[in-house]
Amino acid sequence: MKPINILLLPYRYYQSVLASLILSFLTLSAFDAHAAACESWDSSYSRNIAVPIIGPGVITAGEDLPIGSILYAQTYTPKIDTIGYKCSWSRRELPITIQPYLQGQTLISPSGPPTESGNKSVFPTNIPGVGLVIYVKNASTESTGKMPFKWSQPPVTETRLLAREGTEKTDSIAIELIKTGPVVSSDVQQVLASSFPWIVLSNGVDSPFSFYRPYWTIRFSGAVSIVTKTCQVSDVDVNLGKHLLSDFSKVGSASKWKDFQITLKNCPPFHGYQSSRLNLHQDEIMGDIGSNAFIKNKLTIIFNSVNGYHDDFTAKLESGDNAAEGLGLQIGNKNESVLNIRKANGYNTGLPLTQVDGANYIIPLKARYYRFGDTVKGGKANGAIAYTINYY
Repeated sequence: MKPINILLLPYRYYQSVLASLILSFLTLSAFDAHAAACESWDSSYSRNIAVPIIGPGVITAGEDLPIGSILYAQTYTPKIDTIGYKCSWSRRELPITIQPYLQGQTLISPSGPPTESGNKSVFPTNIPGVGLVIYVKNASTESTGKMPFKWSQPPVTETRLLAREGTEKTDSIAIELIKTGPVVSSDVQQVLASSFPWIVLSNGVDSPFSFYRPYWTIRFSGAVSIVTKTCQVSDVDVNLGKHLLSDFSKVGSASKWKDFQITLKNCPPFHGYQSSRLNLHQDEIMGDIGSNAFIKNKLTIIFNSVNGYHDDFTAKLESGDNAAEGLGLQIGNKNESVLNIRKANGYNTGLPLTQVDGANYIIPLKARYYRFGDTVKGGKANGAIAYTINYY
């Protein structure tokens, strides 16, 4: 009888080949099942950052500063830490495009939601009339003051079977206090940083796999003191004396200038205000590295004729029985230059304002009669010119 066990060798051989094929198929299937995935570059990293109010923390905000004026501004640079993402993918998913982003959101807003003003979000503070805008800056982009915001970073396309890591650094946090309306006149008011919103900065990836992780929670500490008090003023009587008609022999003739002064009493301290985020800067590691170049306050004076105008430089006198005619009043500065009494924005007083509380200031002026009429008539030559002091 012939042996029959020789058929077992091919069977075992085919069985081994079949097992290898099945194993290879399973291995290939497992490899192809791997999908793109993204995660935090450092999943353990996060920071709570308290941004302080830096610099002297006190300003004088003139009541006539226009709405939208920047009252106080600063920039704070925290310790720069590297944050980012890492992604991996399978060969069958190539080419693959990664779309990273950086995002800022409000966590809490103690004083209420913001008002949108152009491309800025203006948050209320504890002082009516004073709002807050927050800016975030990294190496390539600076926010417009909009909150929330989302920056899509340049997309990255990969054609190789390599993991991808992307990093991002936030350079600075800046704030501006904005005049949003009338601010009640007061010796001093404190804008509390505790009334500012908290914000959260996050990074993430929109594609090929959605990933999101907060890395900084930012709040603010301290206060900015705002002085909004004005000076005390009073009416000024100027006696221009008695004159003969012959003193005004022709159009354009005038009496001699009469000196007088406007006294501003019990004025506030003039600290100025800070409108540039670059001028007041603190680094968490290096300390203060910016200047305190505040904008100086100024006072302007505007004139208005009570009885009407002959022209931009001459106020009419009171009319009525026994009133003089053909004459008017003019105001001059200390150099005897005639002032335009219809100038809408007035004149800078040029006063050397100080930070002394309760100081008095004097504005030296001159007044005179001026003939503008072809004919003149004698009589009472009373007139009135109102003045307004504006604070900036």
